[in-house]
Amino acid sequence: MNYSKLALTATTALTLSMSTAFADGNEAYLTQSAQNVGNTALVQQSGSNNDAGSAGKAMSQISENTSTGNALTILQSGDGNAIGLEGNGLDQKAQRFIGNTATITQSSNNNVVGSVNQFTRNMSPVQTGNTLTITQSDGNGNRVGYASQVRGSNNGGAENGNVATISMSGADSTIETTSQFTKGFEAVNELDVDISGNNNGNGSLTGLAAASGATTSSLIQGKDYTGTEHGANSASLIISGDGNQFGVTQLGLRNTVGTLEITGASNELGVYQNGSDNMVTIATIGGADNNIGVVQLQTSNVASVSANGNDNEFGVYQDGDQNNATVNVTGDLNGVGSGLSGDSLTASIDSVSFAGGMAKQFGDLNMLTANVTGNSNAFGMVQDGTSNVIVATVSGDFNMSAVVQVGASNMAVYTQNGNNNNAGISQ
Repeated sequence: MNYSKLALTATTALTLSMSTAFADGNEAYLTQSAQNVGNTALVQQSGSNNDAGSAGKAMSQISENTSTGNALTILQSGDGNAIGLEGNGLDQKAQRFIGNTATITQSSNNNVVGSVNQFTRNMSPVQTGNTLTITQSDGNGNRVGYASQVRGSNNGGAENGNVATISMSGADSTIETTSQFTKGFEAVNELDVDISGNNNGNGSLTGLAAASGATTSSLIQGKDYTGTEHGANSASLIISGDGNQFGVTQLGLRNTVGTLEITGASNELGVYQNGSDNMVTIATIGGADNNIGVVQLQTSNVASVSANGNDNEFGVYQDGDQNNATVNVTGDLNGVGSGLSGDSLTASIDSVSFAGGMAKQFGDLNMLTANVTGNSNAFGMVQDGTSNVIVATVSGDFNMSAVVQVGASNMAVYTQNGNNNNAGISQ
């Protein structure tokens, strides 16, 4: 049965257009309430079994004392599309000055955007709200599932809010829990996601990607808006291929994840940042069955990771200030590999923090650069102290290496070329 329900207050500024809303069991629910200039909504549905909202929770826009209200545009075409059918549904709230904007376009089969919540509250005359754009097109079984943006501000000069743009094309792709928080005078969380392919992000992180602490299939920026540190985080994620799993969690101030690109099948990436001014740049993860985990704690750490090949499993762990790590891996079975033995094993046991395939930095001003090319390499490095430097190049087959630096101003430069090499350095 076709059903359309609108609940409007007299003060609402409404532009509502429902085109072909009564073809094949479409349902639309909308509630708008505003004071001093209101909300604007456009809902257009065409096709079969489309829903926008639910009987338990209608789509709702609420604005109070706003010079500009919330704006909602939903376009659905195809069959089986649904928006806001779980959680609190699609709910936008704005206090004043300039509200939230959500634009959602779905086309084709079985697309679901479940529960979009945007909340902007500010008593300052200089304020802009959240902006969310979700496009799912030409695929089967796409799903977003709970995207929440909270601007939140104390009085005084908090400009710009959160911006999230999500585009999904293909089959069975899933994004769960895209969440951005900003509070106080910090601003400008930006999230850009582009997914194309099959079965991306609908499983669980494992190995070093899970050990990073990133939330599986989630892109999270900032802390809960009741906290004290938020804002200025930026993330961009591009996924193409089959069965990729990902998770990016940014907590704190001014943390940046550069363009993350995952291409191939069964790749896993986990990135966790908790601190300030940390930067992760992962140019490309190519191939199959790669597993990458990156952790940055404290302040001004820089990690740059790239992988090209199969079955690589490695990670970067930074806990301190102004540490710099760069890892490039090309080949097969690098990282954990077949394990360590001989001198490399002896060096590894000198630090309880050592882990195969991991580049770890504890302390301040440590620099680590590693290039690994070949097959079955099992590398691992630990810096624990201040101003330690490691430069490493590994090429060939069956190489094993372990470097442990404890203290201050240690330097180790080692190069391995050939087959069956074994190196261990402990300082």
